[in-house]
This record gives sequence, C-alpha cells and structure tokens, in this order.
Amino acid sequence: MNGFIRVASYSRVSSQRQADEHTIDSQLCDIRARATRDQIKIDPTFEYIDGGYSGTELYWPALERLRDHVAVSMIDRFMEKSDWPCENQVRERNGMIL
Repeated sequence: MNGFIRVASYSRVSSQRQADEHTIDSQLCDIRARATRDQIKIDPTFEYIDGGYSGTELYWPALERLRDHVAVSMIDRFMEKSDWPCENQVRERNGMIL
C-alpha cells in the first residue's frame, strides 16, 4: 500500500419518519467528527447512504455498493454509526464487513 487509506462510511435510516427527522445527517455528522478527530479523510464518493429502507428489506442499494467495493479492495477502512442504544457510537472495521 502506498500510505493512502481509502475510508468509507455507511449510514441508514429504516423509516420515512427517521428520514424526515434528518437522522442520517446526524449520523454523518458524528462519523465525520470522529474521522476528523482521528485525522482521517473520508472521500464523499465513499459515503454510502440508504434512507428510508425498512429493516425488513433484504436489499439496501448503498450497502450493496459498499459490499461490492469492499470485495474488489476499493475500501481499506469502514466507519459506521451504530443505532443500538447500548453502543451509540461510531465504530470502525478494517478489512471485512460483517
């Protein structure tokens, strides 16, 4: 690797109400703040966003694109904002999307 790390982020809301309340904006804000704190730059083309797709859906377009890009090694690091109350923080994953 040439020292350049390609960082991606993923944000999602599962209802139209959450989309209307701009919860994706707050997720992106938290992820970007964490990236800035860690001196990491996220290219906007690697911000994958799915808005208003229910958790019962099995297909989220941005997540599929993210997985495709990981599969062909376009992404080195991944950041997401957890929406679970017990871990309401930005998480990082290196290498593999679980």
